[in-house]
Amino acid sequence: MDARGPGTRHLTKPAQLGKKRFDLEWILPLEPGLLTHVVLYDPECSPPHTVADGQGGDEAEALLDLWTTLTDRPESVDAIAVAADAYERRTGRPPAGQDLERFERGR
Repeated sequence: MDARGPGTRHLTKPAQLGKKRFDLEWILPLEPGLLTHVVLYDPECSPPHTVADGQGGDEAEALLDLWTTLTDRPESVDAIAVAADAYERRTGRPPAGQDLERFERGR
């Protein structure tokens, strides 16, 4: 009765409060005119998997595309917050309003 089934350890693993849940990975173009890509992945899963990705002409557009992708589907609030925080750090404003309208027109 003490034997645990497969996957139980993952469910009972203690939380690591100081550790970030999601990470961003960048693919930056080496030539002008190519798109910048950003991937949000969850390293806590085994194996780590991609939650969503975005692309754009620069880092801000790629993050806005990622944020839009995450908000268009039922995604974790933490995942959306990572994209929003990264966008705000690069632009100085949250991803909403005029930025989103400008991005949607360009699609």
